[in-house]
Amino acid sequence: MPLCLWLKYVQHAEANRMQRKNTLDLLVFQNEVAMALIMCNKNVAKKRGRPSLQEPAESPCKVHNAEPRPVNAVRYDDLNHWPAHSAQPFAQRCKFEGYTSRTRIRYQKCNVFLCPSVN
Repeated sequence: MPLCLWLKYVQHAEANRMQRKNTLDLLVFQNEVAMALIMCNKNVAKKRGRPSLQEPAESPCKVHNAEPRPVNAVRYDDLNHWPAHSAQPFAQRCKFEGYTSRTRIRYQKCNVFLCPSVN
C-alpha cells in the first residue's frame, strides 16, 4: 500500500511539473504519511502525578538543540491547535518562518512556540 501511494505521489509531482529534487523519496514520504496519521486526531491530555521510574532518563551528552518541526499536513490541518501559556522563566523564539520575536505561548498539538498575533 505505501508503495502505491508513493507512486501516485510521484505521478502527481510529474504532472504538476515539480522538480525532481523537490519530490520526496520513498522513505521520507512514508515518514511524512506516518507522522500525519499519528498526529491527525491527537487529543492532548495533561499528564498527572509523579513521573514513572520506568521512563528512561535522557543521557547528559546529548547536544542536539534543534526541535523537530511537525510535517506540513499536521501544521495546516486546522484541528486541535490550542495555545497554552508556558510557565518557563524565559520566552522562546517564535517558530514562524522569518520571525525572530519571543513568545511564551506553546501550541499543544505540535508542541511548538508560536506568536498568536501573526496569523
